[in-house]
Amino acid sequence: MEHTRKCEVFNEWCRSNGVKWPKVEYPSYFEGGLVGVKAIEPIEHREAFMSIPYKMLMTVDAAQKHPVIGRIIEENPLLFSEDEKGDWEQLTLTLYLIFEY
Repeated sequence: MEHTRKCEVFNEWCRSNGVKWPKVEYPSYFEGGLVGVKAIEPIEHREAFMSIPYKMLMTVDAAQKHPVIGRIIEENPLLFSEDEKGDWEQLTLTLYLIFEY
C-alpha cells in the first residue's frame, strides 16, 4: 500500500512539472515482485515515449547554479574544475544527487 501511495505522489509531481509519458505506465508490477514501467500502447521505432522538461533534469549546469551545491563546487576547484583531470562532471552530479536525496 505504501509503495502505491508513493508512486501516486511521484506521478502527480511529474505531471505538475510537465513530464509527459502517454504510452507508458508507472508503476507496473511484474513477476517476482519487480516494479517498473510498461508500454500501454505500441511505441514506434525511434519514437520518443517520454518527455522531460529541461528544468527537471539534474545537470552539471544546474548543479553549478544551485545556491548550496554551486558554492561547494566553487570552494573546491581541485575536485570540480574542468581544468583538472578526472571525473569532475560525474563527481558534480554525484554531489547533486546526494544533496537532493
